[in-house]
Amino acid sequence: QPPDHLACLFTMRPAHATKAFDISVGTRVEADGGLTPLVLLVSAVAAIGGFVFGYDIGGGGGSFAMEGFQTQFGWANKSEAVRADEIGWISALLTLGAAAGAAPSGILSDRVGRRPCIITSALIFSIGASLQAFASGSPSASLAQLYVGRLVGGFGVGMLSTTVPVYIAECAPGSWRGSLSMCWQFAIVIGIVVASLANVPLAHWDQGWRVSYGGNVVFALLLALLMVWMPESPRWLGQRGREAALRRTLSRLRSSTLAAEEEATSIEAKAAEEAAGGASSWRGLLRRPLAMRHRMLLGVALQCWQPLAGINAIMFFAPKILLAYFSAEAALWGTLGINVANAAATVVALVGVDRLGRVPLLLASGLLMCVCHLAMVALALSPPSQQLGYAVVSVASLFVASFAFGWGPLPWTVCSEIFPTKYRSKATAVTTATNWLVNTAVGKVFPLLPLATAFAIFAAACFAACATVFFFQPETANLGMEQIDEAFESHRVRRVSAKLWSADRRARIRAEGRRRMRAAAGAAAVAYASEVRAAGVGGAARTGKGTEYFVPVSACGAYANRGGNSYAAENPLLRAFG
Repeated sequence: QPPDHLACLFTMRPAHATKAFDISVGTRVEADGGLTPLVLLVSAVAAIGGFVFGYDIGGGGGSFAMEGFQTQFGWANKSEAVRADEIGWISALLTLGAAAGAAPSGILSDRVGRRPCIITSALIFSIGASLQAFASGSPSASLAQLYVGRLVGGFGVGMLSTTVPVYIAECAPGSWRGSLSMCWQFAIVIGIVVASLANVPLAHWDQGWRVSYGGNVVFALLLALLMVWMPESPRWLGQRGREAALRRTLSRLRSSTLAAEEEATSIEAKAAEEAAGGASSWRGLLRRPLAMRHRMLLGVALQCWQPLAGINAIMFFAPKILLAYFSAEAALWGTLGINVANAAATVVALVGVDRLGRVPLLLASGLLMCVCHLAMVALALSPPSQQLGYAVVSVASLFVASFAFGWGPLPWTVCSEIFPTKYRSKATAVTTATNWLVNTAVGKVFPLLPLATAFAIFAAACFAACATVFFFQPETANLGMEQIDEAFESHRVRRVSAKLWSADRRARIRAEGRRRMRAAAGAAAVAYASEVRAAGVGGAARTGKGTEYFVPVSACGAYANRGGNSYAAENPLLRAFG
């Protein structure tokens, strides 16, 4: 934390003004008016899309251990190699469809808006999930219908995964953007837990597997219905030049008129600046202006490393892995325990993403996952036994918990916030499609690999992911979406120390926190001086250094007396007010 005289920034303000400005990592920003019930509702409704996807992961993976599913698809008459190939395609077709759905969703959400795109995505997914649930006929005909349903449902999931995180990030106030962006991942893990819990009783019903694949249709239709009443993204409105609608939407989403007006002005200014640079293009994603090349390569790398960390292989194939150690029902219970650990650890990310920062959480998460994978390599090379099965469940639970507070939600959060508005939809479409393409490869190849080999590859990927974050990712916690541009333009790889927790790096972090606070304080001074002048108190004078604002000395006295002249000299707001 910065020294007290910098952390306790200027709080002299009218009764309706917002709280102190402080955008250092670890301190909640309240300059944007704080959280409102509508913002919470918007985030919760949009996150139903994550629940739909999570239910698909938990339900589909659990179906492989159900006798009804095995009978419907004729697995009793098929070799182990054929069954492994079919399982691989059931997993891979969903992610392949998701990659196909992610690509056009960026263009669609730019043209018609985030809200219509989410509604369309939910309806497409409902069609795909219904096809899966009602697969019938001979084993080959049932499998063909299931494959088509996986592909169509995946297309809807890809559109949702591209649009929902961006929609939540653009509606959220800056100080809560990280926590609210976690709603997508938190909803995914809740969906996984609900489906895993449902799989246990459904396993005793011959047709229970149909609910595992199609039970989320209800939630997808609910998402489409509720989104009709949700507001459109304010940044999309600003980008389209709809100023009146922008201000109306922000007045509903923010807790004060002042916060809404300041954000509207910032969005309009940024939209005008981006418009002056010309329309967005796919080629512009890799150009140097706005550090777009750095942002794109970082976003693609994060979304590439996330599935290579091995999470979907663990979550989707956990019942199949555990069948080597336990009965079918016990394997489903073990899978449920793993998924509960996933949900519990996601709460750490919800609480810590804005307090601890993105980079520390990603590093801690990646290193713990690497250790877990190395432990799984040792377990996979040991002869199977029930005691070893308990060890596998324990290590797998620790792994998913490590993933849940870092590499699970944060790549989605970072990719939804690091791109300028005019490039955001196209860029997130590319990064999301990357995630799904790598997921497709992992889902298809993992069942064919020896477990020890697969976990060794995942361990190496986790280590490489940590190196990527450490050297190339600037911290974006508690920065406004418009301030992130400066963070990327000023970030240099050569400034990163080779020592992770060195005193030099700690000093740089503190210095960066002070710099950001001074920048925010200057903006606060200008905004407050405008209110002071409007009220007829104090005044302003043009000097050689610019415009200096001043207010009655008695108003600053309480703060100046805290630290004497040295405090007054160092406090940026008191300097700005003279």
